[in-house]
Amino acid sequence: MGLKHYTSNLESAKSIIHSRQLWLRNTGMTKDSEEIFHYFNIFNDLHVIEDINSLISKNFNPNSKASLYEFYITSLLFEHYYKEHSLQIGQVLADVIRNESYLICFTEESGSMYHEDSYGPIAFLFTDNPLIKNDISYQFIKNKITYISKEKYEVINKTANDIFKVSDLPRYYNSHKLLNEVIKYAQDELSGYSKSEHKRKRKDLLKLLTPLIQSIQLATKDFSAEISPLFILSEQINPDINDYLNNRVNEIRKERILDRFSPEYRAISGDMFHAEKAFEHGKNLISCFIKDSQFEKDNETRIIALPLSKQTNEGNNLKVNINMNKLEKISVSQSVENRKFLISELKDFVQSRGLNPELVE
Repeated sequence: MGLKHYTSNLESAKSIIHSRQLWLRNTGMTKDSEEIFHYFNIFNDLHVIEDINSLISKNFNPNSKASLYEFYITSLLFEHYYKEHSLQIGQVLADVIRNESYLICFTEESGSMYHEDSYGPIAFLFTDNPLIKNDISYQFIKNKITYISKEKYEVINKTANDIFKVSDLPRYYNSHKLLNEVIKYAQDELSGYSKSEHKRKRKDLLKLLTPLIQSIQLATKDFSAEISPLFILSEQINPDINDYLNNRVNEIRKERILDRFSPEYRAISGDMFHAEKAFEHGKNLISCFIKDSQFEKDNETRIIALPLSKQTNEGNNLKVNINMNKLEKISVSQSVENRKFLISELKDFVQSRGLNPELVE
């Protein structure tokens, strides 16, 4: 089945025909952006929970001078601090996608009042993806949307937040000190506990953390099963894109971390930042192709343009040439009041641009 792209008015339709271009919208400015980045947050929370689960399942002490309880607490503080100040890998990646990628939506629906009422009375039907990759700065990733229940997986986000509310953590939540000072303060506080108190508190902490993590294991399993058709997307990601995303994420994290220092200290601390190891970001990018099941009638396919390098002049829209040989027809809604006028106008305009007027119906 072909891909249908709806337009809201005659002028927009004429613009597509005249320019032989479609405009991809900056991902952060699309009407779907809130939902897209909701799922970026879900993936980020899953990473956090996975890290914490790994932490509490390891029965060792990385510092002979610190208790295991102290290690747990400071590790959780790090995670919380990163999340609060948007320093987590997943958070920064979401910001890069929000600001530097572009998106366009199609439907595979053959035609319905639902789509016409929602997206506009004029539709361009293409036999396949019509975008021409004439810009080496982007890679186009095309995929059908997977529809799932957003409400069903709210437990993941809630659990991630609840994890940071356990034990002695709340007293440090609102500290405006730098992270190393927050950690030092926590360690100074914790150093007052005796060995037996540390052991007791560790047991109490595990009693709180373990059920929280176990409570979302089923939700995580179900979530992974529902989005499994999208896992193949990660194989489509150009390695150069992953390299670029890793570099951008580290660059932005460095700026955000150094911004928390004074100007004087910042001037001498730039080389103190240690970049994180390279990550495969394909799994997180699946977020761009998930939508709540209430919109299942959209039967939507999205194409996202991912950057291969930093762009400075694209603005809110990315203009992409289209292969007009893939244009099968231009249809006007049966329900629009001035249908005959629109068809007449489009036929004349199509013909004036060297195309077959019979494309319009």
